[in-house]
Amino acid sequence: SAMNMKGAVDTSGPSNRSKKIPACVFSPQHLERAQNVSSPLKELLVKLMTSKTHPEQIVACKKIEQIAFASLPEESLLLTIDLLFDIIFYLNSTPLHRSLLSSLDKISKLRPVEVLTGSQTRIAKFYGNIENPVQANLLVLELFVSFSFSWFSPHIEEHPAQLLNFFATLLRNVEEKTKNNFSNQRQEEFAEILAIFSIIVPRIVTASLLKDCKTNPKLNSAVIGVIRTLLQLLGNSDLPTHIFARPFILVIYPILRLFDSEQIREEIVFNFLPDNWKNVPNRENSKLWTFLKDNSLFEDWSNTMSKMPVSGVLPILKSLIQLTVPDLLFVPDSSGKDIISSVFLPFLRKLCNTITDRFTRFLAFQGVSACVDQLYSLLSKDTKNVLSKQYVDNFLNFVMELIYESWEDPFEAIVNEIRAIFRQLLEVHDLIIKISNSDEFLVNVTRQLLEMPWTIKGKYPILSTLMTRIGALNLQKAEPNLLSQIYVAMRSQQLANQASRLFSSFITQARSELIALHPELQTQENSRELEEKIYQIWAPSFVKSLCDNQSIDGMITYALPCIFVLFPKLEIQNLLNDITSISNQLTEVQTRAIIGTLKQARTNGVINSDFLQTLNFPSLGIDISGFLDLLVSHQDGTLRQDCLHLVCSAKRQTEELSELERKIFATWLVSNMKVETSTHLHDSLVMFNKAMFRIHDSTSKNHKVWIKEGKKEILVNRMNFINWIGELLVNALYPGSSTFRMTNALQFLKAHYKIFSSDKAREFSSASGVSLNIRDSRMTDVLLSVFWTDFEKDRLLALDILRWLPSPLPGYQSKEKLEKLLLKVIKGLDSPRMKDCDTASNVLNVLVQKYMLDSVTCHPWRISEKGDLKIDSETTVSGTDAFLDFLGGLMRIIYYHVEFAKKDLLSASTEHPIHGPMMALRVLLESADFSKFRSVECAKKIEEVVQCAVDISKLMLNFTHHLTWKYHVDEDEEIEGSSIFSSNKDEQVVTTCAWMCLKEVSFILKAIFDRIPIDTTPVSVSLLSETQATKIGELLLENLLTVIHKGAVERTFNAFQTVCEKFLKTETSLAGLPEKWLIRFFNSLDFEALNITRRS
Repeated sequence: SAMNMKGAVDTSGPSNRSKKIPACVFSPQHLERAQNVSSPLKELLVKLMTSKTHPEQIVACKKIEQIAFASLPEESLLLTIDLLFDIIFYLNSTPLHRSLLSSLDKISKLRPVEVLTGSQTRIAKFYGNIENPVQANLLVLELFVSFSFSWFSPHIEEHPAQLLNFFATLLRNVEEKTKNNFSNQRQEEFAEILAIFSIIVPRIVTASLLKDCKTNPKLNSAVIGVIRTLLQLLGNSDLPTHIFARPFILVIYPILRLFDSEQIREEIVFNFLPDNWKNVPNRENSKLWTFLKDNSLFEDWSNTMSKMPVSGVLPILKSLIQLTVPDLLFVPDSSGKDIISSVFLPFLRKLCNTITDRFTRFLAFQGVSACVDQLYSLLSKDTKNVLSKQYVDNFLNFVMELIYESWEDPFEAIVNEIRAIFRQLLEVHDLIIKISNSDEFLVNVTRQLLEMPWTIKGKYPILSTLMTRIGALNLQKAEPNLLSQIYVAMRSQQLANQASRLFSSFITQARSELIALHPELQTQENSRELEEKIYQIWAPSFVKSLCDNQSIDGMITYALPCIFVLFPKLEIQNLLNDITSISNQLTEVQTRAIIGTLKQARTNGVINSDFLQTLNFPSLGIDISGFLDLLVSHQDGTLRQDCLHLVCSAKRQTEELSELERKIFATWLVSNMKVETSTHLHDSLVMFNKAMFRIHDSTSKNHKVWIKEGKKEILVNRMNFINWIGELLVNALYPGSSTFRMTNALQFLKAHYKIFSSDKAREFSSASGVSLNIRDSRMTDVLLSVFWTDFEKDRLLALDILRWLPSPLPGYQSKEKLEKLLLKVIKGLDSPRMKDCDTASNVLNVLVQKYMLDSVTCHPWRISEKGDLKIDSETTVSGTDAFLDFLGGLMRIIYYHVEFAKKDLLSASTEHPIHGPMMALRVLLESADFSKFRSVECAKKIEEVVQCAVDISKLMLNFTHHLTWKYHVDEDEEIEGSSIFSSNKDEQVVTTCAWMCLKEVSFILKAIFDRIPIDTTPVSVSLLSETQATKIGELLLENLLTVIHKGAVERTFNAFQTVCEKFLKTETSLAGLPEKWLIRFFNSLDFEALNITRRS
């Protein structure tokens, strides 16, 4: 902003470029003074003042700029500085300004003080002869900042007082001249002055020289002058707040933070105090009081601060507190009030409780922190007890009330600041004990905190801090139920984090106190005894809370992980014994507590599989195996999942499974196959995946070691276990299996196959000599049988697994079995049910992929128009040729159905529906990679498919329109055939078949556009030409404007959108078709006849 100011006087602007600039006219007095300057500068100055044209004056200024000023005598040099400053304000063009300022810049390196002093003198003189002082200021600042900012850089540390006085003079003159005439234009101009001021002054103020202000009276005086100028401007009601607030903060804040002068600190502080504080009797002898009594420039503190935004006031206020001598803040006046408790703290507390902006509240708490810090500073050097005990207690209680009001603030930075304030209060308390041996504050705060509800989240970090002063054991004596209350809080998700931190602090502090009481426990040999004492402190109440029916879930989820983090070497057997000893019989709560403890210990790595093998429960008379047998097949799904966690939550994925873990997993899997609910389906799948990965990774890691050490039977047993899992899952897919069982089995089987179809699995399968049964023919047969179920989710899962099976499909390598399967699939395409057609189409797509497209060569499948299929084993062709030939066979079936429909549409709708083979054709087109099919034969097939879609659309579109036109009548008329869909089932069947055909037409055309690019340039073989593309678009538009079935409209719309998007991306005539179609669409609308039928 300093380099490009809008309000600066610029006589070379656009208004002056269009006309000739006149020469600058100087007074005779200037010419007379120029005669006294030594040559050669004399001739140039005289020529500048006597030239009659502007260009001649520019030439003279350029030559003046080139003069070697160092060679001039001192008297001539000082006269030159004075004359240059005198004439520079009368120049009327920027080039003249720049040249003379460049000359002054050179002189400033020789005589910097004279240049600065001369500028200040001439500014004061200049103001008396100018109508617009604001514009004058802008001119001066532009000259001294924009053109010659290099003046200040080398001289900031050398002559800071002159620089500060220079800028203070500028602002004072502007303020004086604009008190009664402050227009909007001048507001903008003055804002630019302040912007430059806020850039330069902080640079001066923050220089290292300010550290030496106590020994530099001139600098001290200059800084005070700047402060007074700022306060004077702040008290000017004619200055808008938005103009002055930001520059004031930018300037005053570095002064407050970095300036270490008691006089300046008092100057700042007392200019912000209320009026009654300017008249304190006991300060009448001070120099500051003498200054204040005669000074009328300062307004009331509240009025002054109200001109600024709160976010700007608070940093200043904090600095005022920090930089003020504590005596001035805390010593009361004649009425018994002090500045902290009467002004600062109430003001800050009000902001903390009322301001909605969280950053402003944070600044307010920083101000409170500064108040507490100043109290600490005063007490640390107070040997005469200037502050009464009652005053200090009231101060501490006031701040504690503020903490209680705000300690649950959602802003984390504020909460951290509150904790820091409380730590400061404790430090103040420590000083109080040294001075008066009073401990009331700590006792009262402890009592207040323990009596407050334990649902308050803010009390926990305060208690943690307080514990370091009063001790964990003493705190437990004051509140015997302390740990029980913490455990109750740990079961809550909202309080768990804070309560866990408090518990951690308690254990750490208790350990330190026990060592202090019994130093011998610190040795390595007595460490076990130390841990036992700590265990006796926390464990009894913990076990009691853990076995509480109301809190057990939260204790398992939040409290147990905290325990295991604090005690990674905890004796789990002791904790389990304490849990089982609560009752002679195993209750449900104890069961959940035991399994939850084991699960969390396993997750946190406290126990491993070897520990589980040896675990027992003496008080119950059973070992871990018997205990888990009861749970793994329990009717409660949560307990079953927790048992499985013991297998799936190993710290290392390659940890070997123990015999117990395999037994747990096998029992759980068998039990889970009998479940008739989907409550834990997702969790079960996650656990199953973890278990399978662990089996896979541990086998992959160890199988070579087993073979090398002659333990091949371990690997064989492992492979048999893997095959047993696959066998169990396949057996669960029997015909008539329940929905939940089949879905469970398919999801597990999908994960099982995906994991054990890896190269590593094949490697250790080969090493063991046991093949994986997931690749046998039975797997294929079972998956194919699932396709004919009524549940779409199961069919899709079976389809995914079928795609992963190797090519050719296991069990279907022979021609005869494959032909039977293909005939069954093609027969399914003749079903009028959409489900059967969808299943047959997807299976057919998988078979085509496995036997044609995945093969380099294959035997073609010959299909007759009636659906008879034979595999020509005597002929071998490429996979792509076989695929194209098969597409031709499907279209022959479609045209056979079309001809049948032309003769008897009703029979065709039930016996030879067209949509079945069309769906198969569409699925094959969607999955084909046509980048490998660019041939003449492929182009012909695509053209035949497009023509087939056109023919079917014409047939079914006309028929659908014929059936539905009867509904366009008035409501009062009797509708002929109005019950056509409810009573005439034949017409309903035909209409449904027609709509399904139209949807498949849209799907097929969309698949062509998605998979095949449009050939807009000449190519040897074009799969989709512009003519064909246009034909497809026209057909879809016609269908969209005619069909009235909601489902058909949606499918046609999606296809038509794909066509339009592709056309608009071309650079041919196709790009203009969507616009023509849109016009055609609007022209075709008949709003009186618009109608749409329900999808049902």
